[in-house]
Amino acid sequence: MKQEEGVTTQNQGQSSKHPLLPHCLELGIIYFYFRPRVGQQAPQGVDDMARSYIVLRPIENFDEPLSDDGKSRVCIIPKKILPMTGRERWIGFVGKGNEPYSKATQEDLSARGYDTKTRGERQIPAAMLIGAGVYALSKGGRGNNLVYILSQPKELGEAQIDMGLKPRGYFTISTRNPEYPAPKGVAFPEGPKYPQE
Repeated sequence: MKQEEGVTTQNQGQSSKHPLLPHCLELGIIYFYFRPRVGQQAPQGVDDMARSYIVLRPIENFDEPLSDDGKSRVCIIPKKILPMTGRERWIGFVGKGNEPYSKATQEDLSARGYDTKTRGERQIPAAMLIGAGVYALSKGGRGNNLVYILSQPKELGEAQIDMGLKPRGYFTISTRNPEYPAPKGVAFPEGPKYPQE
C-alpha cells in the first residue's frame, strides 16, 4: 500500500479507497425531495408542501460505478424546511436505513392512493427532487457535521429557497436513542423495530 498526497491506494488488483480526512465518517450523494400536498398539481413553495425528505447515498469507492447497494437512508423532515440560520434547531427522523437507493425511493417517495369516506379514492403525489449534490459527514465537537454542496439545480428557484436550500450548506447533527421517549409531537406512531440479535 502506498500513500501520496492524502490518497491511499492498494496495489495488486485491490480496489482503491477514496481519500478521507481522519475525522470524516462518510462521503456520498445527497438528494433533497419534497412531497406536494394532495391536490397540488403545480406546487410553488412551502405552503404547497406536505413533507420534505433528505436521502443520503454513501459512496465507499469513487473508482467504481455508482451501485444500488443497501446503504441509503431516507431522512424525514417534519417541519418541511431546513434551518435558515445556525441558531435554529429541528428534529428529523431516519425513516429508512440500509436500503438500496431504488427500493428506498420507490417505497417512500412514490405516489400512492388511499380511500376516504367522503371523497372516495385520493392520490398522494410523488415526492419531487428539488436538489442534489455531494455531502461529507464528519466528527465534530458537540455532534457530527453534515456538509453539502449542490450540483443541481445550477440556480435555486423559489421552492428551493423557501425550503432553506443553499448552494453550500452545513448542519450539526446530534442523535437520540430511539428507545427513549421522543419529545412531544415529534414521535412516530410506532416505536423502533430492531432485530433480536
